[in-house]
Amino acid sequence: MAEFLIRRKENTDPNDSGKDAMLYKSGDFVLWKPDGHEWGLLENPATHPDGPAGCGFYIIKLAGVTPTPEQEARWLTGDADENEQMTRRRTWVFDISALNTSRRNTLLTTGILEAQWGHVRSAIKHKDTGETE
Repeated sequence: MAEFLIRRKENTDPNDSGKDAMLYKSGDFVLWKPDGHEWGLLENPATHPDGPAGCGFYIIKLAGVTPTPEQEARWLTGDADENEQMTRRRTWVFDISALNTSRRNTLLTTGILEAQWGHVRSAIKHKDTGETE
């Protein structure tokens, strides 16, 4: 099982559009860890002092999934310009609106979702093209 840390809350910089684009946005993949990873107090919705709704992250646990190097490169990299300077933090997003109602409600309530790959595959989308995994 792989566990993915997904940004729940939008980071913005209204004064600098370039910097704003480089900040994590809601749904961005932050990182992944193998099953059983001990997330930090402020990363884990179950242990966050302000509860799941106050946590800036979701945790998605996928049984039987370990990202391939290609998936990891896609999901955990962003866009860069011709000089290889970051122009956007991530290109792919975890779109919770693509989940069925039960899974979406579980994620919104607890901040953690345990699911099979087939249940969440269509929620992993390219930000520009809408292409899904």
